[in-house]
Amino acid sequence: MPWKEAKLGSMFTQPRLLIIAVSLVFVGADAFVMNSQHRGSSTVDVALASSGPAVSEITAEGLMGRVRNSKSLVKVVNLWATFCPPCVEEFPYFMKARSKFSQEQIDLIFVSLDFKSDLGEVKKFLQDQKVSFESFIKSGKDQAFIDGVHKDWTGAIPVTLIYGAKGNLIEFVPRPLTFQELDEKVLAALKKEGVR
Repeated sequence: MPWKEAKLGSMFTQPRLLIIAVSLVFVGADAFVMNSQHRGSSTVDVALASSGPAVSEITAEGLMGRVRNSKSLVKVVNLWATFCPPCVEEFPYFMKARSKFSQEQIDLIFVSLDFKSDLGEVKKFLQDQKVSFESFIKSGKDQAFIDGVHKDWTGAIPVTLIYGAKGNLIEFVPRPLTFQELDEKVLAALKKEGVR
């Protein structure tokens, strides 16, 4: 029987095709196992998603509302993801800044851009970084979120936005920061808000 006329069932009666089909199944299974090991099993993800630091979904509109409603003099918004090496590298700098300044002075708002299916991984990272306050994970369509956060933002991460007491944007930083840079930017923002 010519190949183009072969029926699906008859393909597996030929030994060579059966070996190829079985090999593909094992390769696919191996890739699934490697992916599960890399991403963590769904059982772990479900367990972590229900425990650890509070992570709520947030849209760009919700984020801007959160910024405006904060009572702190300066709001520092950091958009990051667990899959972004520069984000992970700079993350401790934000936690260090949070411990340096009072909550009256700065409100640190983390927004993860990870997929919602990676919530367990996000919570584990936040827990490892000793984040004890509410954080967020992006909700809604990517482009709507990008456009809603800042007109000049391309969607590249990490990105940090620094807002004043009334929710006015003081600085948009579309690149990783060192602790010294972050510290200087927070001090400058506090100075703009009248703190000497």
